[in-house]
Amino acid sequence: MNVQFYQSIDDTLLTRTAVVARKNNQWVFCKSEETYGVPSGPRAPKESILDAASRTLKEKIGPSDFTLIPVCAYSIEKKDSTAYGMLYFAKIESFDCDRENITLLDQLPNVWAEPHVQIPIIEKVRHTGLMRLAG
Repeated sequence: MNVQFYQSIDDTLLTRTAVVARKNNQWVFCKSEETYGVPSGPRAPKESILDAASRTLKEKIGPSDFTLIPVCAYSIEKKDSTAYGMLYFAKIESFDCDRENITLLDQLPNVWAEPHVQIPIIEKVRHTGLMRLAG
């Protein structure tokens, strides 16, 4: 698998979202068994990509107050296909409730759900300077 980033892309190609989230200088991750990942998910038919990112974030980690900032488009190339998505940064102010499937960490974890996808996505956001907004 290969991850590529784009400054612009035709909106009709965007089928997914990924959201790198921070709250009070901590990383916010979805936890599945013993692995971590950024909230991500598919775009529903006729849904704007921003609405898809907001819905995905709410469904995966449940923030009640947050700001979404677009970073760039991305693609994940597999053997037979390429999926395009939009990468966002989220500054989270508060959560609706406690959820067992989310983890707040001071440092990046060592065990990823999909390291070949998660690490490049996080590095892309780290290089934008947006994380200073979540201090």
